[in-house]
Amino acid sequence: MFAVWRLWRRFGGWRAIMAQGLLAARLYRDTRVPVAAKLIFPAALLYWFSPINLAFEWIPFIGQIDDVGIAMLAIGAFLKACPQHLVAEHAFRLEEEMERKRPFQGMGPVGRFTRPSFDKWTQRNGRPPTEPR
Repeated sequence: MFAVWRLWRRFGGWRAIMAQGLLAARLYRDTRVPVAAKLIFPAALLYWFSPINLAFEWIPFIGQIDDVGIAMLAIGAFLKACPQHLVAEHAFRLEEEMERKRPFQGMGPVGRFTRPSFDKWTQRNGRPPTEPR
């Protein structure tokens, strides 16, 4: 059990999953992201509805874990396939929105631990990223 907890902490926990989900949703709607990167999500949907996926669905716990794993893998692959300056730009905007709106403030002291962090993608100098030349 301790090994699972260490793996979860290395991944980043719920904060990392929320941050990646919010960032992927924003980037998917951006017209500057290449279509090849956007095709990762339909490929994941194809796996979910394919007969290959049904082979594991009858196993009680593993049938759901592989679906979650494929979703997380698709989001991670999408973020890596997107141009990094766009990822950093959207992460910077999301970080600013989280600071301005403070949507997790109503959760009390737990809110600061549940708020997603975009430090992985934003630049440390506090300025929005620029497009490479």
